[in-house]
Amino acid sequence: MKYAIISLVALMIVLQACKKTGTTIYSVDAGLKTAFDYKPGSYWIYKDSLTGAIDSAYVTANQQTFYLAGGCLLEPNEPKIELLSISLTVSDGNASDSEHWFFSMREKDFNIGFTNNNDKVESNVGFNLFTWPLAVSPAQNGSGCVPGLDSGAVTDIIPEVSLNGQAYGNAARSAHKPLTGRDTSMVYNDCFYVNQNAGIIKLVFDHPTTSVHRVLELQRYHIVR
Repeated sequence: MKYAIISLVALMIVLQACKKTGTTIYSVDAGLKTAFDYKPGSYWIYKDSLTGAIDSAYVTANQQTFYLAGGCLLEPNEPKIELLSISLTVSDGNASDSEHWFFSMREKDFNIGFTNNNDKVESNVGFNLFTWPLAVSPAQNGSGCVPGLDSGAVTDIIPEVSLNGQAYGNAARSAHKPLTGRDTSMVYNDCFYVNQNAGIIKLVFDHPTTSVHRVLELQRYHIVR
């Protein structure tokens, strides 16, 4: 009987902790969704300015899901957060080179992650690329492709970036390096340029650990929203 009472009290505590009124949905910001919610059929063609290699990145999946804000499974009215997940396959025409990029959006945040069977550093990198609207991150004292914060963030907004005969206005430059204390075998200094209309227009992968250095510059693109 003693243990039954203890169990009942514990259950009541959990239920009370989970008690909420109404169902709240934390949606992806409307402006962020309008600009970056890429659908299958979208693609970007990049040229590596160091090697001349061509990489094609195309959207293979776009998924909307919701998860519980507080993680309380016992409460059906638990607030929910909308998550948009976009998968891209990246190919340079070499069947042995497997690479994928992953975009995700939650409220005002746009995140990016990668897998690359030829670069273990890239496959272990994932971070918040920017927070909408595109702007220099608070307390950011970095400049160019050098982040001021350990984890990196938008360092500046470039009025115009010219690539392969095309001009892209108000590009956010987002620079990243490992957090202090992380595994020193995963050294990287990555930098990305984001334009509201064209998406990611330039990617700089600088991975001393694996001797990988790539600078992908946008040649052309087609976006389906």
